[in-house]
Amino acid sequence: QVCAGEGLAMAGESDAAIKVLNRALRLSPQDPGVSWTYHAMALAYFAKENYPESVNWAQRAVSYSPHFAFSHRTLATSLAHAGRVDEAHAALARATDLEPDFTFGGGRRIMLAGNPQMADRYMSGLRMAGLK
Repeated sequence: QVCAGEGLAMAGESDAAIKVLNRALRLSPQDPGVSWTYHAMALAYFAKENYPESVNWAQRAVSYSPHFAFSHRTLATSLAHAGRVDEAHAALARATDLEPDFTFGGGRRIMLAGNPQMADRYMSGLRMAGLK
């Protein structure tokens, strides 16, 4: 369920992703990997351009799995697009601490596996947050 939801989110199919991920949360609310579901939900709301809701889900993901850099980057780009640039800088700094070798080009390649327009928005938010 979660992998399907994440794939749909990365492809820009936000409504379908949210439906699948809500089902996953209902079926297994105590799943030890719930942070991945929360992160996928953040991506789905990011795809939908609902940045405040993306921030909400990314914050949940970070709180459950503080060592997962991808969640911190999703939080950073969502915060930047929501106009909360100072907080975005802090989230990106934490992601960089966790994964110092992450680059703009490498991140864009990962995101392009889904939807190119979403990849561009995701990466532009990381640029706003300070990614070089």
